[in-house]
Amino acid sequence: MAAPEQSRWLTVTRQMVNQHALTTGDGFAEWVHCDDDRAAREMPYGGAIVQGFLQVALLIQLCQDIGDDDHYDINHSLNYGFDRLRFLHPLVVGRAVRARVNSREKTPHPRGGIRLKLAVELEDDQGNVVLAADWLFYRQPIPAPINSNLTTAGVSRWTEVLQQLAASRPDKPAWTLAEQTFTHNQVWREVQQLASALRQAGIRPGDRVAVLASPRPEPWALFLACCACDAIYVALDPAGRDTTLTTQIAQADPALIMDLLAEPRLTEQPGLLQWSTVEVALPQLAAAIAAVQCRAAQTPHPENALLDTRDARLLVFTPGSSGEPKGVLHSEATLLRMAAEISRGLDLTARSRMLCHLPMGHLSGLLDTCAAAQWVGAKLVFQPVNKPAKVLATISGEAISVLIGVPAWCVRLLADKRWAHSDFSALQRIVLIAERPGTELCRRLLKTGAIVQRGYGLSEGVSLCSLSPPGLAAPELSESVGRILPGIRARLVDELGLDVPEGAAGEIQLPRDWRMLAYWRDPQSTQAVLTPDGWLHSGDLAVADAAGTLRLQGRLAGRFLSVGQEVVPEVIEEALESLDQVVQAVVVSVSDAVRGAVGVAFVVPVNFQVDAAELEAALSELLPVEQLPRHWVLSADLPLLSIGKPDRALLSLDAEHVFAGSKQS
Repeated sequence: MAAPEQSRWLTVTRQMVNQHALTTGDGFAEWVHCDDDRAAREMPYGGAIVQGFLQVALLIQLCQDIGDDDHYDINHSLNYGFDRLRFLHPLVVGRAVRARVNSREKTPHPRGGIRLKLAVELEDDQGNVVLAADWLFYRQPIPAPINSNLTTAGVSRWTEVLQQLAASRPDKPAWTLAEQTFTHNQVWREVQQLASALRQAGIRPGDRVAVLASPRPEPWALFLACCACDAIYVALDPAGRDTTLTTQIAQADPALIMDLLAEPRLTEQPGLLQWSTVEVALPQLAAAIAAVQCRAAQTPHPENALLDTRDARLLVFTPGSSGEPKGVLHSEATLLRMAAEISRGLDLTARSRMLCHLPMGHLSGLLDTCAAAQWVGAKLVFQPVNKPAKVLATISGEAISVLIGVPAWCVRLLADKRWAHSDFSALQRIVLIAERPGTELCRRLLKTGAIVQRGYGLSEGVSLCSLSPPGLAAPELSESVGRILPGIRARLVDELGLDVPEGAAGEIQLPRDWRMLAYWRDPQSTQAVLTPDGWLHSGDLAVADAAGTLRLQGRLAGRFLSVGQEVVPEVIEEALESLDQVVQAVVVSVSDAVRGAVGVAFVVPVNFQVDAAELEAALSELLPVEQLPRHWVLSADLPLLSIGKPDRALLSLDAEHVFAGSKQS
């Protein structure tokens, strides 16, 4: 028998139960369904239980997530009832459920079409089968899509993904910005026009096209157009300093530069196109590109001696440990693999609605949101103004179902007065990336009723290569980044390259299929981060348990020796952030004339009634004295990278400037 097909997880919230009771009368004024506290006291299940017919209704949207091998759409499929329906286990309010289709039985119908019987189950996040049924449909056939022989499982180009979506979902919404919506058919047509305009402007295979933009449809469309032209899309960082942007452009040596910001940042230079508009006007942008004279002096992108870069399609920049931008080159094939695996990990479907607010100059903004949603034909909702009020209004107004963000950004959302009044009923999943979230943040996010998960990734590899399982409590969610996604390979090894035993710390490494091609024009650095067998050194240490669940243990590069003792900054940061007086902390090292190196703690306190001496005293109860920072800086906030992570490189430079060489003991 074939393995069962499964939907995404969906949390059954108190709001859903109350709405069902008010609309249908099912469970209205019955404490077993509507009074959580009394049900927890008087029932053996730990809380109120979900009405049976609400569970039946949930089958509709969950089973729609599961693919079908026939060419039918929802308008040609009629509900024929149930042969069998059983409620096998109480479902507690607040638990997540998913649908499983164990078998499909098809028989010809006398009037044409087929009669379909699905053996379905609802399973909760504790492994209990709460509902089992044989569900019947009558289906009339409709014409197959033009390219029905193409499936995303075997595509090698983004153009094939777009073409398939245009044929199978032509009039379904693909991209939205404010009041404007583009269907999949429109997206395919506009990307073709942009690709043609790039060729008219003189863009050749391997040429670089640099784009400075906020999260809008234009930069994503231009990336797809670059893939169609075999050009390399260069993602510039809108949050970068002017000197950083100048360095990025000089390194990339692009044939065409586009500044699409509402307030342009780049000065006039050859090959520069400035385009500022509130509305999305892709045909006009294509015409403007076609009229641009590309820069004549172009250095062809190098054939790296170690790696074949002919498939290169994306160049993103990471600040690196020194703060100097370092170009990371990714291939189209790898980006497609990553998008497919991330979409599976996030349980994305064509009915998902993904908020695109992450910076388009970062791999997470392009891959975790845009590429993963595009892969399955989900709706991308662009939010160029990343302010809490705008974001919360979009989450409610557009019924966002998937939200990805860094903890610092989520803290800003929670602090906004509009949070308490926002509608999160459609929100199914919140994924926290980059920095470790605090327990209180996780607890408050879980109250939305959405599944909250943590993810781990890196610019040189997969930007989201692990996810914690659904259903974790806030403390566990704060500590673990979960398991490597099923389709991705990774290993934990010691300094000799040997697999570490369970419970021992090892470096996370990724194989050739799940990493960058190379650092741009830097074969020496590329060689330094690759093992002899081609695996990528992530520089991140982690411990895995028997189930493969990872707990990060800091970065190899950030560790330092102080009087012969190894100091791990992340351990100190975690201890500091566990204190009630601390909102955020970053620890870096500086040289010291006596100890060799010491720690400098940059701390954002809850208020400034606390001082460094009090923090050091509280920390000394949690850590050995040799682990304590020797210098303290308290400030209202920390400098952040565009993705929302603290700018450790800048903090290290500040610390070296102020404290390096100190002889304090």
